[in-house]
Amino acid sequence: MAVVAVVVALLTSTGGTGGTAEQASTGSSDQPGSFELLNGGSASFDTYRGKPLVVNFFASWCTPCLAELPGFERVRTDLDGQVGFVGLNLKDSVRAGRRVVEQTGITYDIGRDPNGTLFQSFGAVAMPTTVFLDADGKVIDVHSGELSAVALRERIDKVLLS
Repeated sequence: MAVVAVVVALLTSTGGTGGTAEQASTGSSDQPGSFELLNGGSASFDTYRGKPLVVNFFASWCTPCLAELPGFERVRTDLDGQVGFVGLNLKDSVRAGRRVVEQTGITYDIGRDPNGTLFQSFGAVAMPTTVFLDADGKVIDVHSGELSAVALRERIDKVLLS
């Protein structure tokens, strides 16, 4: 029975319309350490504690990722600092990651996940994946699939700001 539940959760999370799958890491505040920033230096999830955080995994080879990024930037701007945003560029070169940033106009912090270690640590299974952390760094929700600006704002209002 447990195997069936896992298979259903995986199928739901990778469906064409996107969906939420409760990951093993949901509710955990034991997040991975530091990551390299695309423009140099490093950061960690602890850097962003004190306010809710949206972590979005994207890649240059992921068409839905590229489609959703401008909407993420609009929502970030509309929230005016109430929620932090971090993009994590998955399995791309620095050059490819920078090209995505220029192409989509995102201005929030962008980290690198060249081997997919952070992606796996959040229990992510499909691209794009967005992780919602509360102000204490606890994973509240993990969404696999593209999010429109409207859907992103609704989810932030529901799971982070309510």
